[in-house]
Amino acid sequence: MKKFLFVFLTVVLLISTLTVNVSFGSSLKDLLLIVDNINNYDLSFIEKDYANLRVDVGTIDDLTIESINKYNEIAVPFNLVDERIKIMLRKAYEQNKKIYLYGELTLKDYSEVMGLWRFGKYVDIYSSGSKKIKNNKKVFMFFGNKFEQNEIQNVVALSKNEAMSGLIASIDKDKLGSYNKNLFLKAILDDVMPNSKVSVLSNTVRKSEFNFKTYNTYGGYVVMDYTLYQETDETDSTYDYFSIRTNLMLEGEGKGIAIDVEHNLPFSSDELLEYGPESTEDKSQIEVSVGYGDGGPSGSLSYIINMSSKPNINTTASLTDDRVSWRCKKTLFGGFIDGQRFSPASTWASTESYAAIDIKFRGLFTKPGGGSVYTSWKTVNVRFNY
Repeated sequence: MKKFLFVFLTVVLLISTLTVNVSFGSSLKDLLLIVDNINNYDLSFIEKDYANLRVDVGTIDDLTIESINKYNEIAVPFNLVDERIKIMLRKAYEQNKKIYLYGELTLKDYSEVMGLWRFGKYVDIYSSGSKKIKNNKKVFMFFGNKFEQNEIQNVVALSKNEAMSGLIASIDKDKLGSYNKNLFLKAILDDVMPNSKVSVLSNTVRKSEFNFKTYNTYGGYVVMDYTLYQETDETDSTYDYFSIRTNLMLEGEGKGIAIDVEHNLPFSSDELLEYGPESTEDKSQIEVSVGYGDGGPSGSLSYIINMSSKPNINTTASLTDDRVSWRCKKTLFGGFIDGQRFSPASTWASTESYAAIDIKFRGLFTKPGGGSVYTSWKTVNVRFNY
């Protein structure tokens, strides 16, 4: 067996999602990171930026039935997956390990490798009062056909362990149409280490069970997750009532200038009802309270967004088109907004057999040498069977 490149851990890995803390035994290492050729990567950043992870970097020959038993999480390039690798990855998945595939792949590709009937996860659904719906009701969260079958992703991860969130990440190509390969590895390592300085939403409740990221070519990224709510105190025979709160944050390289996010209802029979926050300026505490419109149930979703940078928020909505968008931007003399959570919400009435909403987002960062750079837009077609 080829010799691994070792990066040593100084603390025990702690994964935290929802309100559950899962501490894995110190006998298992955190990540087995398989690369196509170690010589094609500058791996010095791992020891520098992820020193408190136990990571072994190896090639595909190092992936064996024996080796997968030593790790909590395993990452493999999608283009190296063959029938032998499929067998081992499926075995690891059944052992509740988190499996990353990276390169260029769709969610359908991931499902086929892992032997899943569909890419998704059973998750909790909440009432407007932020409590789990009675009888521990769970809904199956999946994604629209276009997003699942045609949208190219760069890092995809899933685990049967309910305490481990999934990951769907995309990375921008440079002007020559090439990827910075190290960003594939960074996207994986950012996800593995939730307590590091580059961790994602370490102070949020990840009720969506998935993190969605879009990276620019310099390593700045937006991370988005969401919480779905259903209003159960209603007797409407035509509509079911839902709300969604999206949490977005700018992280990684560069300073955060702006977040753009949009909620859009894909079904013409559904109706957008209310949204928040409204446009506002120069506030460190932004109140959000969204109900279910005139004639709807009396419940509401209320909370406060804390942003010490006091950004400007511009809200644009069309109830006719069932679409609402927000731009959260640094003011001229205010602080940058990276590391601060922006959480817009909307409510809608649904006539379908499953809840559906499309979420579109991007981020704007400073870049080395001056100027600014966006991430690409990322659109997530969220679907819940209920």
